[in-house]
Amino acid sequence: MALFHARDLTIRLKHTSGYSKIGAILPSVAFATGAIEVFAKDFKVTEGEKPFDQQNYTGEDVNGYQNQGKVWKPIGKNRIEITVDEDGLTDLKALLYDKVDSTTIAGYTRLQNGNAARRNVDILAVLDDGVDVAEVILLAAEQVAPEINLTGVDGQFEYKIKLEALARDTDVVFKN
Repeated sequence: MALFHARDLTIRLKHTSGYSKIGAILPSVAFATGAIEVFAKDFKVTEGEKPFDQQNYTGEDVNGYQNQGKVWKPIGKNRIEITVDEDGLTDLKALLYDKVDSTTIAGYTRLQNGNAARRNVDILAVLDDGVDVAEVILLAAEQVAPEINLTGVDGQFEYKIKLEALARDTDVVFKN
């Protein structure tokens, strides 16, 4: 496996990609048309936690430890976190929020973020250095924590998003 760099990352979002976890097409093929591309300043994928409880039993093993077992809990949600600046922000917000058509302000678009505006999107992150390829896809991901930050007095505004999906709705595909 090669060492990937930031220039090797492409991030695309789409309302419905049509990707099937049991299908024979790559996630990137499902995102070939109709997706928006996001340019990230910061990017992180966090796989869901795999917690377990400890079950204690009577007696000890040969090393003097109490006999124990693991009781597995369900795997947690997977998350992709992205920090973007103004490049492509309008398209990204339009994808994640509801457009309000009832009120028109000349030259502006009004978007709302509320329970009625919760949008599910498919998100694809492709790492491709020309030799090795890794594709990470979260299906039906939902934005859970939008955040706008100023990077400093002389800095710029950043938009941070966290998109979460169920563990079953996540796929990672590697080129052999």
